[in-house]
Amino acid sequence: MDEIVRAERVAKGILLTVKTKDGERDLIFEFSELIDRGINALHLLQAPHKYLCDPEERIIMRRHRKG
Repeated sequence: MDEIVRAERVAKGILLTVKTKDGERDLIFEFSELIDRGINALHLLQAPHKYLCDPEERIIMRRHRKG
């Protein structure tokens, strides 16, 4: 899973910039897709650093808390 470095709202959903081993990659996730996966879109926009993404599999998950 790769680090999400930026999230911004676009017309159809959220544009994520993901830091991969090969550089940065942009992906758009539609709001309906995020809802289906149980992802809080507003929280993702406000705190993208708290999430990880696998761009190949199009998976987003919340980071585990430390401690």
